[in-house]
Amino acid sequence: MSRLAFTVALVCMFSTCLATLATAQEDFTAGSLRIGDHVLVTSVSGTQAKGTVTDVSPTGLMLDGVPLRVSDVRQIDRLGDPLWNGALIGLLAGAVVGQDDQFGCSHSRSSRLDCATKPAIALSVLGALLDYARVGRRTVFERSPRVTVSAGRSQVNVTLSWNR
Repeated sequence: MSRLAFTVALVCMFSTCLATLATAQEDFTAGSLRIGDHVLVTSVSGTQAKGTVTDVSPTGLMLDGVPLRVSDVRQIDRLGDPLWNGALIGLLAGAVVGQDDQFGCSHSRSSRLDCATKPAIALSVLGALLDYARVGRRTVFERSPRVTVSAGRSQVNVTLSWNR
């Protein structure tokens, strides 16, 4: 296969893959965005704003009373993370650690449950505190980029842009 044929085949394959991956989500109501959500909005220019969603429509949303159009927004992330998952991870880790002989659980104990109780509670509280300290993000809206693919004699150029 010649170099030119290989380049053309590569460009066609790459552009086809990008076209299938870039399914447009150009509607704020299509995702899980709800009134009252605390969000971080990234605009097309790259500036970010935090706020609370006060209204949602297919063509725009209100962020603390400021209207935003779909064409102005690149990405919206919901801020916050439930504490229960950190507490559950800590509980399970504590229950496993509590079974170890090095941490005071001997085989002569009547119940392994007694061994697991204190470490499970302690690590559950620690997990919840760590989860509280870390602000989680979940992307609820992401605008698809415009993809431009061009081929030269010895190179392939791919450009992603979120311009209007």
